[in-house]
Amino acid sequence: QDDDKYCGWDGGGGWGDDDDDDDDTWPGGGGGGGGVKWKKYEQHACRKYGTYPGKEDHDYKKYHGKSSDWCKKKCEGNDWCKAFEWSKNKYSCEIWKTKPKDEEWKDGVRCYKKK
Repeated sequence: QDDDKYCGWDGGGGWGDDDDDDDDTWPGGGGGGGGVKWKKYEQHACRKYGTYPGKEDHDYKKYHGKSSDWCKKKCEGNDWCKAFEWSKNKYSCEIWKTKPKDEEWKDGVRCYKKK
């Protein structure tokens, strides 16, 4: 059984380019992600509100061993995805279906929110 679909997370979507620059707009990756504009928060973790990180498997889904490009494409190709967070220290990401309202300083982490 597909864990994403079981938890109400339909991963689906197309995968786009390998562009990993610092622009606020990345080329789209099919599945409705074309021309997605992002607001990037360097050295900040996504937070549901204030310093509350949200609830895993409710507000976001965590993936381990994934590159920032993989995370971007996973979010970009799905309209339900509102943001993603990537940790270079843990090489993991959080794909957010609830739009995080805030960010919290955290070394080695980036929060990207769809504009």
